[in-house]
Amino acid sequence: MMINKKVSEIMTSDVITTTPEIDVVYAFEKLMEYKISSLPVVEDDKVIGIITQTDILRLIEKLES
Repeated sequence: MMINKKVSEIMTSDVITTTPEIDVVYAFEKLMEYKISSLPVVEDDKVIGIITQTDILRLIEKLES
């Protein structure tokens, strides 16, 4: 099955972002508040990474072990 759509037709354009200096707890709160699974990390108007719920859960697991 082929989906004949361009990314621009289905992408989210009103993106919630964060900065690299933000506290992990605050980033997690943003993920929960907006019911999203990831946050692009932006610095100087450039995406430099992404933080996901999985990243945060792995950190918690590591801290608990």
